[in-house]
Amino acid sequence: DAFAQNNSPGHVHPPEPERGRFKYDIYRGVLTGLWGGGSAALVWQPWYKWLDRTLGTSRSIRVVLAKVILDTCVALPLYEIPSFTLCTVAPRKGFDESLVDLRESYTGQVVAGMCLWIPVTSFMFSFVPLHLRIIFVYS
Repeated sequence: DAFAQNNSPGHVHPPEPERGRFKYDIYRGVLTGLWGGGSAALVWQPWYKWLDRTLGTSRSIRVVLAKVILDTCVALPLYEIPSFTLCTVAPRKGFDESLVDLRESYTGQVVAGMCLWIPVTSFMFSFVPLHLRIIFVYS
């Protein structure tokens, strides 16, 4: 979250840095942590279990690719980005303004998310067992 706060102009920032120093918004950091913990337990662990049940636990390129596509092309744009933005930004800016920000930055967030998560999930689905995936993703 500190990286996002420092580099994402569309998100809530604390007042402008003084003398070139970045000021971390602790409130947003706490909201991000709470959101991450809740979504890990309630959404991501069941999602990863469903992927393994549905597609199998094989490490074949075909199975890993199917999981990566579902994770980054379905879950990321439909759940992750909207819920993250609305849960972590809305309490500070208000729901309506956060929705406008989401509309304006959504495509860029999806592209950036895919650049990050395609390699991460490719590795994860190839080498990380189900019971360690949440720890791996949130580390």
